[in-house]
Amino acid sequence: MTPTRPLTLILLAVIGSGLGFGVVDVWTAWTGSIPTVPWAAPITLAFVAAAFLVAEIALKPRLQRDPGARPIDPLVAARTAMLAKAGSAGGAVVTGAYLGFAAYLLFDFANDYRRHVLLVAVLAAVAAALATMAAYLLERACRVEPPTDGPGVGDRRSAGEEGHAQPSA
Repeated sequence: MTPTRPLTLILLAVIGSGLGFGVVDVWTAWTGSIPTVPWAAPITLAFVAAAFLVAEIALKPRLQRDPGARPIDPLVAARTAMLAKAGSAGGAVVTGAYLGFAAYLLFDFANDYRRHVLLVAVLAAVAAALATMAAYLLERACRVEPPTDGPGVGDRRSAGEEGHAQPSA
């Protein structure tokens, strides 16, 4: 698994913004009104961001094998890294979608309802961006260095194959 690159997250946000803008445009053309963004969206995304950040703060000393910290099971670290990778990618798309929604509303926000929806969409985009960054930090914290000592390090053969030589022709 390769680490997530920031450029990938930016591209996903751009794709998400196009999708968000397009969906709102189609919805508005079809129904005659803009969709609403509930207050639960930014609140939930803020909780997701907090969960990723707490996980990063709690697991970083264990992953870095700090003195006194209990080591973490490698399988748990790998699963956490995959969750963080998915969270950063999904958060980037959601950030872009809410930014696209907000961009659509910038064309006409003359009445109070549109201003309210614009505010909630911008707050949801900010909370999604925070969740993306927290997940990205958690993914980076899950990176561990390969072992530098021991049998077979730097050699493609395992420790059990060291005594077997290939016959020469």
